[in-house]
Amino acid sequence: MFTRKIPLGSAERPQLTVMHSSPPPDGTTKYIDQIVTEAPTELRFTYFSWKAVFTEKFDVFHVHWPEVLLRSDGGLGRAAKALTLVAMLTKFRLTRVPIIQTLHNLKPHESGNRLERVLLGLLNNSTALFVRINPVTPLVGDRTVTVLHGHYRGRFSQYDQPEAVEGNLLHFGLIRPYKGVERLVEVFEMMGDRQLNLRIVGDPSGGLRETIELSVARDKRMSALLKFVADDVLVAEVCKAELVILPYTEMHNSGALLVTLSLNRPVLVPRTDTSEAIAKEVGPGWVFIFDGTLAASDISAALEVIRSSDRSVLPHLEGRDWENVGEGYYDAYVQATRRVQRFR
Repeated sequence: MFTRKIPLGSAERPQLTVMHSSPPPDGTTKYIDQIVTEAPTELRFTYFSWKAVFTEKFDVFHVHWPEVLLRSDGGLGRAAKALTLVAMLTKFRLTRVPIIQTLHNLKPHESGNRLERVLLGLLNNSTALFVRINPVTPLVGDRTVTVLHGHYRGRFSQYDQPEAVEGNLLHFGLIRPYKGVERLVEVFEMMGDRQLNLRIVGDPSGGLRETIELSVARDKRMSALLKFVADDVLVAEVCKAELVILPYTEMHNSGALLVTLSLNRPVLVPRTDTSEAIAKEVGPGWVFIFDGTLAASDISAALEVIRSSDRSVLPHLEGRDWENVGEGYYDAYVQATRRVQRFR
């Protein structure tokens, strides 16, 4: 379905086909679900392949994590993707297909080579509209709109949600070097409290599997489930935690943070503009912030407050319903389309 262009100034809500640069929803919780699950009926979605980019008809191209479009294990693969990206941008310019980018990160977590940086700059210059998903992401001129990252309360309501177990600490998500799991393990091993347990759940990368397995073998208070887990398992693991710890060395947008708060569990995170903003948003007693490098005292202080203070029954997450996310993206797609029409 390729949809007709709506004249500028029309009061009619246009129907649009959007191609996402990511795979379709697969039954596990991913950001793409927030956009497509509760989308307005005027939207239809299709999903990326290089063949589809050049053979399918669509109105908007929506980019997530743009560096993924260029990365490959081999030099020939990277070169082929680079040439194809240039061809894609040329096609979009000629056919007036606008590009939207969601600003998931301020920069890629793993830096690329100079060619990648040049091509990502070219992609940015070709982008009609950027979508930031928290209110502290820097604006890209007048090409930025805000659609807050949605919560997961509705999605997780179908699963059993056990009570928190005192002393249970949890780190979860895709385990990557910048997420600080090695420091967390080091700090936990130094803590002498035998009533504490540390659980690590997620799929490790960058050689972290061996590090975690060795730590688990040394300290019987630790356990790990080192694989990508289904939503029902994820919900159970988070709900059993007294405190979730995300000791990232960098944090701008974090799905794990929103997952934790959606399941009404307190979380310990580094001090950033993002963590300070969401701590203020959700109310006291839910987001605990540490400065610098994670220390045992940060964990102990958070647990002391959790066990002694009153807080709201639920974290405040108003405005983050998926219907709001879907409607916000619809408005962004329409705006991007009309920007392209305006400059015909």
